[in-house]
Amino acid sequence: MAESPSWSRALTLSERDFLFPPDAEPGSFDPAKAEQRLERWRRETGLEAESLFSLRLEQQRLSPGRFARLLGADPPEPDGELAWLAWIERAFSAA
Repeated sequence: MAESPSWSRALTLSERDFLFPPDAEPGSFDPAKAEQRLERWRRETGLEAESLFSLRLEQQRLSPGRFARLLGADPPEPDGELAWLAWIERAFSAA
């Protein structure tokens, strides 16, 4: 399961931010993908008002540029095990 690239779609914003070191640029950044994901993300979370969106970024300690980079790139492989993914793998292997 962890080998599948689709697991990355389940990452939380905090997990994506953690996987991208602040001083590293994601290698596969796609500005069009970032813009599309940003529009969908704001619409689906109810953060279309700029004040609410800014507050959400502030709570996550993210700049708008960093947030766009997180949305426009595929996350790298984690160095360690993601706890929720390991739990799901154990649950399916026990079934």
